[in-house]
Amino acid sequence: MATNPSTLTVDYAWNHPTVAALKADGYKGVGRYVSPDPTKNLSAAEAKELLAAGLFIWLVWESTANRAAQGQAAGHADAVEANRLADALGYPKDAVIFYAVDFDATPGQ
Repeated sequence: MATNPSTLTVDYAWNHPTVAALKADGYKGVGRYVSPDPTKNLSAAEAKELLAAGLFIWLVWESTANRAAQGQAAGHADAVEANRLADALGYPKDAVIFYAVDFDATPGQ
């Protein structure tokens, strides 16, 4: 009987573990950011290094903490920018970009 083991992934922003450490810890993929903050974002060089090591990449868009409460126009603008940054990295057009909503919403929101 074949088993389907879970795939261990990790996400990180500014603190970058080495590819060797990721592999040694058993990670198969990494979540990296595209955002208005270039110091937080996945670079093309890092993407190339991760992929060459056999790790897969999933992207997360994250803007400001309460950006999701700013309405449809803000969401559309964020999607356009996330796609632009992903395209610049060569991220597959049919791959998912996750969108982080990182604030304490009230029940009414």
